[in-house]
Amino acid sequence: MLPSDVCQIYKKGTLLRMNNTLADFNERRWERGDILFLFSATAQHESDELIIMDNNSKVFQRVRHEESEAEVDEEDDVLMSSDIVSAQMST
Repeated sequence: MLPSDVCQIYKKGTLLRMNNTLADFNERRWERGDILFLFSATAQHESDELIIMDNNSKVFQRVRHEESEAEVDEEDDVLMSSDIVSAQMST
């Protein structure tokens, strides 16, 4: 799942944080970075939230359970304009 990665996982209450160093897979090679995943959960799941932060690029993306149609359309546009990457691993 995480080949040759440095991964740190922290938990405090309902917060879960994972730091890793694999940022992308480009031209059959892993690209290193400083990526943080922060998940906040609630009992009702109404305000569950996942934040993905790229500390090198100083950008983040927030993923929420419920989004407006405009936000969904904008995210679809971003995802549809991204390159599709396929990787195969022999086991």
